[in-house]
Amino acid sequence: MRWADIDAQSVLPTPFSDERFVAGLAAVFGWSVRRVDTTVGLSALLVERRTGPFREIVLPPFAPWTALALDTNPGEPLPNTGLQELCEMLRNVGIPALLSLPASWPQPLPALPGWTVRERDTAVLTTGTLETVLSGYSSSSRRTFRKHADEYVCAETSRSPSVESDVRATIDLLANAYGRHGRTLPGGSPARMADLALLMLKVGRARMYTARRQSDNGIAAGIVVLHRGSTAWYWLSGSVPGPAMSVLVGTAAADLAEQGIRNFDLMGANTPSIAEFKRRLGAERVTYAHLILPGNGMPALLAAARRTVGRFRGAS
Repeated sequence: MRWADIDAQSVLPTPFSDERFVAGLAAVFGWSVRRVDTTVGLSALLVERRTGPFREIVLPPFAPWTALALDTNPGEPLPNTGLQELCEMLRNVGIPALLSLPASWPQPLPALPGWTVRERDTAVLTTGTLETVLSGYSSSSRRTFRKHADEYVCAETSRSPSVESDVRATIDLLANAYGRHGRTLPGGSPARMADLALLMLKVGRARMYTARRQSDNGIAAGIVVLHRGSTAWYWLSGSVPGPAMSVLVGTAAADLAEQGIRNFDLMGANTPSIAEFKRRLGAERVTYAHLILPGNGMPALLAAARRTVGRFRGAS
């Protein structure tokens, strides 16, 4: 299977398996990508982080799942058989690894010796007409939408002359949100993230939505949406504090429905405040799996230390 044929052949059709996306996101962090093929049609593009002589397989920020693809040409694909083979290959290498499986992955999972399975959650909104979408909002979110909708001009700007500035403004708003919590944007390179978003727009895997204030035409909220088939993903988003994002999500969901997209994955429901915000927008929580391999020796200790620091930062 050629990786370029994933979109036509994969039973895991997400833009996060796109080779251009994986390479671009890894480059933001200065990490490398390597491909691993199993004998039963499952392939993976794995992102590898190095610290001196130590290596580990990681899931980069802004990617919910590992880049996996199944070749459907030889006959019925065997995802769990391929997963077992992939996990055994990584266990034999001996370095720490994290694999994240899409929610569509066949259940139950097979036995995976040496690996720990942890549940994670995302939040999926069903699209429809604006009134249908708003009917799923909580009563308070619906009131917020109706009260403030006229304050903004919400539109898809993917083909607009302003799209590059819209993307960069959205990522600046995202970076500001991290700053309000005393953190910095992962990777520390808004320009590189913007370049990746613009690439995905160029190749037809993304849409750009903005909410501009009626008062001064400034961008109050923006979302770069990735899409594939009947699903879209709320990938990069930023807003000023206030109601703009609640207004933009509803109008974007209605527009996506007009494009034949039925599901709008709002990406991530693992922090209570974020999970509650997305629940109030009518999204339902959907579970997926993280597979964790500790590795051996010093790399395992280093990976454990990183996870501890990450949890500490997330709680700060």
